[in-house]
Amino acid sequence: MNWAWLRALGLQAAPYEIAAHPLGRRSRQVLSEDYYAKRRRRIRIRPWTRSVRLGSAGPDVETRRPRGSGLLILESDFLGPITEHEDTRPFTPVVLIDGEPAATGFGRGLIALEPGDHLVQIQAGASAGYFPVSMRPNGYVWLSSFVPQRLDATLRGADFLRQFPMAPTQAVPRRLSHLIDMPVSTAAFFLGAFAGIAATTALDLSTWIAAAGMGIFATASALAAQQLTFLAHRAAVARAERRLARPLPPAIHAPQPFPGGSWRLIDPQDRAVPQGSEGMAVLRLCLTFDQTPHRQEPHLPNTAPIDMTARIGEEYPRRLRPSIFGPKLQDEKRDARRAAKRRRQFGEAYPPEARPWVDAPLVAVDGEPVPAVWGINEYRLSPGEHQITVVVPPPPEVLTGDATEIALDDANGEYSADLRTDRPAVLNGMARIEMTPAESGWELSRYSASFTLEP
Repeated sequence: MNWAWLRALGLQAAPYEIAAHPLGRRSRQVLSEDYYAKRRRRIRIRPWTRSVRLGSAGPDVETRRPRGSGLLILESDFLGPITEHEDTRPFTPVVLIDGEPAATGFGRGLIALEPGDHLVQIQAGASAGYFPVSMRPNGYVWLSSFVPQRLDATLRGADFLRQFPMAPTQAVPRRLSHLIDMPVSTAAFFLGAFAGIAATTALDLSTWIAAAGMGIFATASALAAQQLTFLAHRAAVARAERRLARPLPPAIHAPQPFPGGSWRLIDPQDRAVPQGSEGMAVLRLCLTFDQTPHRQEPHLPNTAPIDMTARIGEEYPRRLRPSIFGPKLQDEKRDARRAAKRRRQFGEAYPPEARPWVDAPLVAVDGEPVPAVWGINEYRLSPGEHQITVVVPPPPEVLTGDATEIALDDANGEYSADLRTDRPAVLNGMARIEMTPAESGWELSRYSASFTLEP
């Protein structure tokens, strides 16, 4: 995987690791393959806390999933480098299962799913990828999702959504595990030590010089191996990103009938031109949103309400000693520097307790509600003129409080579409949404949106 987010956060990476969303369904088990955050400043990234081991044939240990449930093995990955910008939007992913938050963060996670058909969606400071999952009892499905730090908000429709590739994991070249650097460096250290012993023995040097030579050889070999491993990581990530830049296999979504027509989702990778059939016309409604950067809140503190050494949605790991890894003494200047850097890199001074998400848009055809999600919606309707109405939804009720400021006066659009069987119609809708968490981290202090709808 691309570990740019982990290298950028270092010791403060724990709340950005994939974990259960704290407002998700409690009956939906979410596990992660690993704890990624470095608790100490060492090369190793805590491989001894591995909770679930995965192989190419699936999990090789039994997880605590409900009986009969399947497993969605989701790689929540990152595209490109982490750079610093003043207008960075919050882009940490939120994983939605059938419209409900299930997980949040980066890394490889395992989500228990009941058998049946599901829609997996990603929101990452914008409407991102989505993919259908058909889960068998006790089966498993591998998916990989990618989000960039920066995006082009001037794009519309499928071009906007293609900035967030999502595909079966087998369609993407494998990336190296972050656990590989430690064994490679260790092996190179001992090989370097043996090489040093052989060289100094052949030169018949004194004991102290021989010991120093052995140490130099061993250390140089370990450092060289670490750098070569880092370059191998970069090469594997670059190869995967080159593959993602080319067309990926499109997913096929099943149509759903409603009175007067039908609806189905279209994969952003599906470039086929829609055709009318059976006397029905085609309307493609491409709905996307982009989250604006958080406003500067001078009255908010620079320290997070959560424990920065624990993952969101999980209890403090009991296997760690709080005396070593517990909260440190507050340093206001240090916290302010770290908060400013996180704002430039990750779009937020600190991660909220409950990362917000946006509910599905509200769409009506001739005044009648029809199904819709953030993505490419294809409707098959009778030919003729139809009035299309799109409304940005209010924030989820669980994210609102008495002090939440909601401004949705410009969060809707209407369009009169003349549909014909021989000419598909395409409408692009873009919402600009502001979601600023309150100081508690559980609710929003502000939610506002504007919306445009045009051909």
